[in-house]
Formats: sequence, structure tokens, C-alpha cells
Amino acid sequence: MTACIRSASNPLIRRVRALLTDPARRAAEGVFVLEGPKLAQEALDAGVRIEQAFVDEALLDGKPLLPILEALRGRGVPVTPLGGGALRAAQDADAPQGLALLVGLPRMEFSALAVRGADAILAVAWRIQDPGNLGAIIRSAEAAGASGVAVVAGGADPFHPRAVRGSAGSILRLPVAFGCDPSEILSRLQEAGIGLVAAVASGGIAYDRADLRGANAILLGNEGAGLPPEIEAAARPLSIPMLGRVESLNVAVSAALLLFEAARQRRAG
Repeated sequence: MTACIRSASNPLIRRVRALLTDPARRAAEGVFVLEGPKLAQEALDAGVRIEQAFVDEALLDGKPLLPILEALRGRGVPVTPLGGGALRAAQDADAPQGLALLVGLPRMEFSALAVRGADAILAVAWRIQDPGNLGAIIRSAEAAGASGVAVVAGGADPFHPRAVRGSAGSILRLPVAFGCDPSEILSRLQEAGIGLVAAVASGGIAYDRADLRGANAILLGNEGAGLPPEIEAAARPLSIPMLGRVESLNVAVSAALLLFEAARQRRAG
């Protein structure tokens, strides 16, 4: 049994804290932090590389976590108990669940993502700022049967703790290319024969009247600024008709509507 760590200044805990807060550190080490038993089980089921586990010492022998801890140990994952300041420092969630894993960062090149088949649906997150929104987009993309998500450089990191939680495990299963070069992404999509549709607040084709069959990339813009004008100009604009005095929807809600409309059209043939 590994000795309990109680100090936030312990080198292991300082590393966990850096991985929670610093995207450059995550990218450099190829590791991110995943919190909570539900996501831990998702990681086990997905078969991803798990480097280390940290557990609240008070939960170490509790029945709810026993199957997960046994599965982790069965895979040779070191399980380290935490208490005191170390436990607080190693968590990001407002309501910590007593378990955190260091998980290998998946690598997906955009070039591989862009050739996923003749009826591929891709979501392109164009400098989405809120990690929670980005995580929700990834979750909706998996649920709608999308081939993957491309995350343009300059926005939120899809492996930020809030994005990971927002994805509800989809980040472990769905191909996600991140740090994509904004100057190259449109030309590479076009070269791959993928149509471009842009989510715009108003003035576009009603999303449920547009033909979204075939390979399409759904471009989703920044929460405040939307998509750059030159990007909108290169794509078919789609809008979601709204009643009342609402001007726009949250970008994650818009993404879900567009992705599921594309999926519906595929089912309808």
C-alpha cells in the first residue's frame, strides 16, 4: 500500500495541480487529469492508458469505489491515497468525488480526422472559449454519431478539467483533433471532399431545411464573436429559427441541434 500523501507541496501533487491548470504542461507530458468514479469507469471501459490514480483516504475501503480500485490495481495502476491539503490541491471540481486519474492524452492528427468516410459528420469548434461548452459539443458529437471533432487553436483546451467533465466520457472515445491550424483547416476539409456549413445567428438557411447528407463539417464559432467573416463566406450558412426576443442560443445547444439534424437526415435516407 502506498503511503498517504497529505501535503500540497508534495512533488506528485504539484504535478497533478500543474496538469489541472496548464494546457502546455498537459501537451508536453501527454497526460491529463480525469476526476470522479464515473469517468474513471469510462476510462477503464475505453481501455485508455492510465498512469496513476489518487483516492481520498476516507474512501479507500468504501464499497462504492472498491470495484474501480480493484480494476485499476488489476491493470497495474498505482493507487495513492490523499488527505488534507494534498486532497484539496489535486481536484478541480466544485463537488469533488474523491478519485482522480492521470490518463494518457490521445493524439489525433487532423488529416486522419478529415477522411472518415463519404457521410462523415465533423464538428469544428472555432475558438470556443468556455471549456464546458467545448466538452458539451464533444458529448453531443458522439451522441449524434459524428466522426470526430476538430478544435481550432486559440480556444479552450478539450482536456481542461471542465471540458473533460462536460464531455461525460466522450473525450475518451470520440476522435478529437486539437490545436488545428486555422489557416489550413478549410482548405484541408475541401481537399478531403467535405462540405462546409457554418452556424450563424441569423440570415442563414433554416437548419432543418438544409441538405446535410453526405460528408459535412459543421463550423461552430466563438461564443462572443462567432465565426470570422472569411470563414462564414466559405461555407453554407445555417440558422436556427427562434421565436420571442431570443437572439441566439448557447453554442453547445446549437451544435447539438445541427448535429442531430444531420444524423436524422442520414437515418431518413
